[in-house]
Amino acid sequence: MAEKENNESKNDLREKALAAQHSVGVVTELVGAVHRHSQAAKASEAALATEVNELKNKNKSFTKCAKALVKSQKKGKTGTLGEIAKEINNGEPVS
Repeated sequence: MAEKENNESKNDLREKALAAQHSVGVVTELVGAVHRHSQAAKASEAALATEVNELKNKNKSFTKCAKALVKSQKKGKTGTLGEIAKEINNGEPVS
């Protein structure tokens, strides 16, 4: 009888150990997934920051060109819109 209880006790311990091992495996997978998602989020944040800076620079450039274009039109400069825009973008004085 004692041997039977001992075997049952061993089986219970074995089952608990297997369950604990399975739980550790699940936790390990979850930690890995969180780490991957964290790294992906950081990469996305960096990419968005770069894109925002590029858009800010383009906006500054377009605003500068638009102001110069309006100024040249007020002064009665001649030429097509494309020619004036090329001159402004190249930093040349508008003719």
